[in-house]
Order: sequence, then structure tokens, then C-alpha cells
Amino acid sequence: MQGCAWQSSVKNSYNELMHENDQAVQEDDTSLLGLDTRGMYGQTDISMQSSFGKRDVDARSAQIWQDDEATGLLQENRAQKYPYLIRRSNGERIPVDKPVFRIGKERSYVDYFVSNNHAISRSHADIICRNGRYYICDRNSTNKTYCNGRMLIPEDEVQIVNGDLLQLANEEFEFCNER
Repeated sequence: MQGCAWQSSVKNSYNELMHENDQAVQEDDTSLLGLDTRGMYGQTDISMQSSFGKRDVDARSAQIWQDDEATGLLQENRAQKYPYLIRRSNGERIPVDKPVFRIGKERSYVDYFVSNNHAISRSHADIICRNGRYYICDRNSTNKTYCNGRMLIPEDEVQIVNGDLLQLANEEFEFCNER
């Protein structure tokens, strides 16, 4: 309903300005500025143009198109921080940016594709985020998953923390969570 009241207010203000503009044009036949018909989201409002016509009005008319009561979205100055893995073989930094982050060698099934390593299974392991804590889970891989040198039981979740060394087959990753 607020939108309808705003449109009604805009139309009334516009009509008043148009009346003032008609009087000003009669008194002084100079070229006036065009109406800014951008809506509150910065897009051109074609319906307003067609319903009011393309008449010239002075710069004061642009003020009626700004909604002083509109709520704007503030941008946070800091970016979302996700934990990440560092692939030891090449130093690559891999953001763990999903609640269930799958690692393996089958591109269509995983969130991180391990290239150039035939020992990695197609869907090797998951890193799971639950209640702000992170876990690793072996997906029944052929060459196993290890956390700090300890072999994981397939399908069991083991909590991981900053600095833990994860080994998928013969590929090593360091888990980093700087919170």
C-alpha cells in the first residue's frame, strides 16, 4: 500500500509542478531542463513517461522522484571470510564456501577438482560445516582420507580445526580457519 501512496503523492506533486511550469513557459519562453524519469531503483520508468507525456519541466521536478523514505542496502566493509584449504603440491588456496564442500577428481560431482592425481577418487571426501564447526568425511574412497596422519573410517565425520593436515590419498591439504 505504501507504493500506491507514494505514486499518488508523486502524481500530485508532478501535476503541481506541471501547472507551475505551464505558467513559467507562458511568462518566459526559454528552454527548460528535461524531467528525470528514473524510478527509485535507477531504471527509467516508461509508464510514468507515457502517462505524463514528454514535457519539459525545471530542475525542481527531479526532486519529486527521489524517495527520502526509501530504505537502502548498506554494503558491509568486510568480505565474508570462509575457511580454506592450501594444496601443498602447488600452494593453491581453495575457499571452503559451501555447507558441504566435496573434493574429488570428477568435475561434475565436486566443488574442488583435484587435477593430475590418479590416486584421488571421483568423490573422495567432504568438508562439512555444521553449527560453526567443520568436519571432514571420507566418501568411501579407494585410497583413504587422513587427518593429521590418522586414517578416517569411511562416512564418519571427524572435526577439523585451523592447522589440521588433511591427506586425500597422496595429496596433502592444510585446513585454515582464521576466525
